[in-house]
Amino acid sequence: SGRFVLNHVQIRGKAGQVIATDARQALILGGFALPFEGDILVPAIPAFGCRELTAEAEIRVGHSAAELVVACGPWSVWLPINAEGRYPDVASILPKPGTGTAARLDDSIAAELLRLLPTLPGAKDEEQPVTLDLEADLVVRAGDEAAGVVREHSLPASVGGPGRSTAVNRAVLARALALGCRTIRIHPVMNSVIFEGPNRTLVVAALD
Repeated sequence: SGRFVLNHVQIRGKAGQVIATDARQALILGGFALPFEGDILVPAIPAFGCRELTAEAEIRVGHSAAELVVACGPWSVWLPINAEGRYPDVASILPKPGTGTAARLDDSIAAELLRLLPTLPGAKDEEQPVTLDLEADLVVRAGDEAAGVVREHSLPASVGGPGRSTAVNRAVLARALALGCRTIRIHPVMNSVIFEGPNRTLVVAALD
């Protein structure tokens, strides 16, 4: 399948990570205790979003040569392991710790930014762009070319590294904040933005 990467997730046993991508953004979730050392590929299915499974507190993971089994309470999901596919090395596109330009938000500022994003102009644009200026503070700017309107808001943030700007889809930014990501990092070389939180990293391609 030409969409192999889009309909599989990578489970990294030793690293305790689950990695998924839609070719424009990649999500790395960590902190999992897994009963195997290697990396495996399994189908990405929507079952784990079902209310019956998300309500279960007891989660068990089993592994055989052919299948990964995830048991949630009385439910068991059997995922066939794809031994032939090759997944992209998502970790290789992450900047080294401490490099690039980064802004750290506290929870109250993140909540304020979440409330602010839907009110900014340009929401009907296909890419829903917002510009992020990482200087002394975080400046969020958006415009509507048809209406000739531009609005910007300065939010207190702890910024490290040289001042830089980037543009991202506001829906992606909102998702990152909702996931608990509180650090926004602009890659020092690649045209990408990295949102970091506890045991989770969302990597997205910056907009032109």
